[in-house]
Amino acid sequence: MYLPISSLLDLLDWLPGHKFETSLIPGVALQGLCGLQLQEVLRLTWDRVNLRSETITIEEDRRHDPSVAGVKNEHRVRKLPLPEKVVRILANLWAANPNRKGSDLVIDTPTWKAYSHRVERMLKGWKPAYRIPPKDLRNTLPTEAEKGGWMSIWVRRYFGHAPANMIERSYLAEVEGDWNNDDEVDSFVEKLRESVVVHIDAEVQKCKKMQSAKVENVVSL
Repeated sequence: MYLPISSLLDLLDWLPGHKFETSLIPGVALQGLCGLQLQEVLRLTWDRVNLRSETITIEEDRRHDPSVAGVKNEHRVRKLPLPEKVVRILANLWAANPNRKGSDLVIDTPTWKAYSHRVERMLKGWKPAYRIPPKDLRNTLPTEAEKGGWMSIWVRRYFGHAPANMIERSYLAEVEGDWNNDDEVDSFVEKLRESVVVHIDAEVQKCKKMQSAKVENVVSL
């Protein structure tokens, strides 16, 4: 089972006012709309979030919770452009406490187990029929990409997947360029924005329009 984007957006609309909204809203958004693994979400610190460029950088960091695993392969280390919805969520979270330090975790939860427990309780309180393990909230994006016909090498790279074969490996090595060269990194990030984030934003807008149409139909009855 996975959460379609429409259901994920419903969940995000339901969460404001929740006891743990400041950890659950960004966590759900980063997993569901960016396809991040749970440990990637829980490792993310504010100095890896750039609201101006609307990007985050995923890196290995074991400083906070030893139970949170590090990156599995070199392709997990990446700089990602963010969907509009996620940018707004992170910007609002930062604005609510501008005195945060760069080393502070975006998801301020004591441990991996504590966060997973919060997610399980959240889903039970929202819609008990959705029995989804916390780590599987990231399945929304790859499933929507497959169903929508926009799965590609760029989407897989966005998720941090290793190349499927030597051709993909050689191609990505060429187009990614030197990660010490800011211009080459920015060029690759823009390619991800054009090939992945555009589709995510379009899916979110489509769901919002459908929801608005439903509300209008109910009002007109």
